[in-house]
Amino acid sequence: MIFCLGDQEEVLSNPLQTPFLIVFTNSTKSKGAAVALTVPIIVCFMSALINEVATASRQLWSFSRDGGVPLAAYLANVHDAEVPRRAVWTTVGMALALCFVNFGPAVGFNAIVSLTNVALLFSYLITISSVIWRRLAGTPLPKERFSLGSAGLPNNILAWLCIAPLTALSVFPSVVHPTPALMNWAIVLFSGVIFFAGGYYAVSGRKRFDPPMRKEGF
Repeated sequence: MIFCLGDQEEVLSNPLQTPFLIVFTNSTKSKGAAVALTVPIIVCFMSALINEVATASRQLWSFSRDGGVPLAAYLANVHDAEVPRRAVWTTVGMALALCFVNFGPAVGFNAIVSLTNVALLFSYLITISSVIWRRLAGTPLPKERFSLGSAGLPNNILAWLCIAPLTALSVFPSVVHPTPALMNWAIVLFSGVIFFAGGYYAVSGRKRFDPPMRKEGF
């Protein structure tokens, strides 16, 4: 890709805001070949979108079933075809809303992309921290399908030490003394979600949330 990049300014300043299309066109000297190279990328993204919507909607339905989100009773409904349609359409609607971010300033799109990275890393931290705490406290864990034995705790601690700084760095701006356009606003979005979730849990969520592990005595 770098070898075939060509004039960087020409690639980055194209009106379509799709640099890879310009690289394909400049490299092949053919619009048809550029389209042919683009089609597999579109197919891959469409396949990924289907998988992501399916995964996110099932997670939303699962938390709704356990009373862990607002409007849980509505979202937990399952259609006769055993499909959680309300959770699916809610997920699709949220995904479409995020798509419109592309039509706004680049800072909004960059914030969403950075937010996904921060949220993913933070979810790892929560899971690993819970396991480390239970192991150190001697509290029993659910039966595992695969165990590292005595090496489990050192691996958990090592993973935590690797992920923690990456999580912190993910909310930093990419330049020193950033302008509003170059600021990494993911920390604002992430903090907003955390405060909303914490407030919901404190007010009513803790009275309704019934996780599966609690039912099994953990």
